[in-house]
Amino acid sequence: MLFNTLKLAFRSMKKQKSYAIINILGLAVGMATAITIYTWVNNELNYDKFHAQLDRLYRVAFYVKDEMQFANTFHGEWLPGRVADYLRDTYADIDAATIIGEAGAKLSYEDKNFYAHGKFVHPDFLQMFDFPFLSGDVRAFDEGMCAVITQELADKLFGDQDAVGKTVVINDQTQMTVSGVVTNPPRNSSIQFEFLSPYRLAPEYMKMWNNKSVQVFVKLNDQANWQDVGSEIENVYNIHNPNDLPNYLYLQPMSEMRLHKLGGEGGRITFIYIFSVMGIFILIIACINFINLSTARSSARAHEIGVKKVLGSRRSQLFRQFMAESFLSCLFAFVGALLLSELWLPLINRLLRENLQIEFSWMTVLVSLGIILFTGFLGGLYPSLYLSSFRPIITLKGNSLGHSRGPSWSRKSLVILQFSISIIFIIGITVIVGQLYYCQNSDLGYDKENIVVVPLNGEAWSKQLEIKQELLKNANIQSVSISSNGLARWNSSAGIDWPGKQGQVFDVGVNYVDGDFQKTFQLDVAEGRFFSPDYPSDLANACLLNETAIRAMQVENPVGKQIVWCKGTDFERTATIIGVLKDFHTESFHSEIRPYVFFPTEKSSRLNIKIATGNIGRSMRDIRLIMKNIAPHYTFSSFFVDQELLWQYQTEMFTGVLVLYIAGIAIFITILGLIGLASFSAERRTKEIGIRKTLGATKKQIIALITKEFTILVIAANLLGWPIAWYVADKWLQNFAFHISLGWWIFVLAGVITLGLTWMTVSSQAVRAASANPVDTLRYE
Repeated sequence: MLFNTLKLAFRSMKKQKSYAIINILGLAVGMATAITIYTWVNNELNYDKFHAQLDRLYRVAFYVKDEMQFANTFHGEWLPGRVADYLRDTYADIDAATIIGEAGAKLSYEDKNFYAHGKFVHPDFLQMFDFPFLSGDVRAFDEGMCAVITQELADKLFGDQDAVGKTVVINDQTQMTVSGVVTNPPRNSSIQFEFLSPYRLAPEYMKMWNNKSVQVFVKLNDQANWQDVGSEIENVYNIHNPNDLPNYLYLQPMSEMRLHKLGGEGGRITFIYIFSVMGIFILIIACINFINLSTARSSARAHEIGVKKVLGSRRSQLFRQFMAESFLSCLFAFVGALLLSELWLPLINRLLRENLQIEFSWMTVLVSLGIILFTGFLGGLYPSLYLSSFRPIITLKGNSLGHSRGPSWSRKSLVILQFSISIIFIIGITVIVGQLYYCQNSDLGYDKENIVVVPLNGEAWSKQLEIKQELLKNANIQSVSISSNGLARWNSSAGIDWPGKQGQVFDVGVNYVDGDFQKTFQLDVAEGRFFSPDYPSDLANACLLNETAIRAMQVENPVGKQIVWCKGTDFERTATIIGVLKDFHTESFHSEIRPYVFFPTEKSSRLNIKIATGNIGRSMRDIRLIMKNIAPHYTFSSFFVDQELLWQYQTEMFTGVLVLYIAGIAIFITILGLIGLASFSAERRTKEIGIRKTLGATKKQIIALITKEFTILVIAANLLGWPIAWYVADKWLQNFAFHISLGWWIFVLAGVITLGLTWMTVSSQAVRAASANPVDTLRYE
């Protein structure tokens, strides 16, 4: 019986090849999108799941409420390194603790040099996290000058040789012995590294109570309640930093790190929800195509249904046949979807920098069955009930539904829904692209064009003044300056105090720069002056603040007044304000402009080179050659300031590209269904068109007649989609302190695009119908 049902379903699909192809193609694209989104979502949900003790691992974070700067509570993850030791030694519920501090360095062995991404960690790290040893001894990690490296780095440095016991040179200065080799961190690990170095070898600033420069992780014992422990450790930072702004510690489960922002609101989990809903919407659009085309062809099948009922077929049998056609289409579509997904995944992997693969696990099988069942039932249920309900006496008399004009009200509603979803996607991508353009092209308060940044370490760090002087001899280089940080990142280290203070101490972003920094970045001085070699005393006790810092201090005539940075600590520094800089964007457009202070320096870790507009490639070759001549052992690396700024908007770019692809898919599926509906609409009106042409109707009038009904539907879809799109776009823009306004043109543009696509699609079918000879069409009828 099942075989016969499937056989009949297959025969029916062969009779209607063009409509079957449109249905299967639309379903295949919709399913492929759903499969791809599921693959990405599954990867996100499984981040860090390979750690056996994941349920006992927590990141220590902090929050601060500074009424002078922030409207909302600020959450952060960077803490003093001493926090880890204190927590482990003080609280019985904490079994182990480690810092994770950045330790990027140049590693050399014989004639091989590589820049590697490393971490400073406590020995506890290796028993908290699951990065298994392939060779070496975990106990040797905290002995002498040693390091643990990954298999990938071991292969680069030593090839087929045993890495354990080999000596590598760090930054052309320090020799370290490889004590072990561990497996490469999986791609779905939040902690990525190429080598590990003991915390005791970390820079002194990582070991200070008043310098927040590392992450801290703890492992609780089996009986501990993590929320209770979080409450107990709340004031640890404040006890050791009484003069700083209060920072309250708490715990965040490591299992939530990937998906949830600190503080519990937003994060990547939002994208999980958004793209999961988008995947469902794409499937719904594909199912709407199937429903519309199935019910639109009801008149063509009315006679078939009538004959079958007269010959004894029950409604349940017809229902099973139509459902079989639906599921058969879904099976064919699913096979096509798997092929499409395999073709798409390499592109998605390049976009996301992931290694997504379709894994044929039981969960994948269940999800696949779920997609087939969901699509089969949703796409086939209504047409099956509708078609099997035809009364044979009416259909055999010829008074079938085939005489109705245009789509029925149900099909109209589904077309409106379909286009509304596409319109929301179009408006969404327009807003995202508009906001990104605004972020990248607005005045930041400083120059970002043609400035290349060269990180300095090892030999290059010690010879940076010589390098700077040599670079300035090049005609294509306009300016060279030195700094500890870039302007695109607000680096908070500690608060400032000042005589006559009326409010709280507040955190400031800190940057150590030389006297040429202003010339390189074209910063505007509102009052006073910038650092200058003409004033040797600047190096000892000068500073510059931005306008936001001055407003927070609530002082008048600030030039000449003093501030105290890191008061009550080993780093305490008293400095005189020699100038006030006009506000510039200290972070991405997500955040308000915050207080910032510059201190003078002659040496630091970052070389900023302003290149003349023109031959960038030649200038970069010159820079590389100069660096090579002066510091031959330095491994050259560089990036441009505008690239650094783009990194701040990676999430938005990722969202924009994915929404663009999904919007394109939604429009493609919608247009695919529109082609089928327009074709069938023209086919059903063959006689009417022939009569109208015989009575003198022009080709333009015939085309207008056919496109009119679809035009009305698209206009209705715009009126439905606009308010929904406005609400969603407005919510998204609220993530930015500086953002575009939702102008009326964005919504009109979406309407023009959808109307234009509709007219082109429907007109192509209408022209063919309008061009037919009325003699042939009336003879056919």
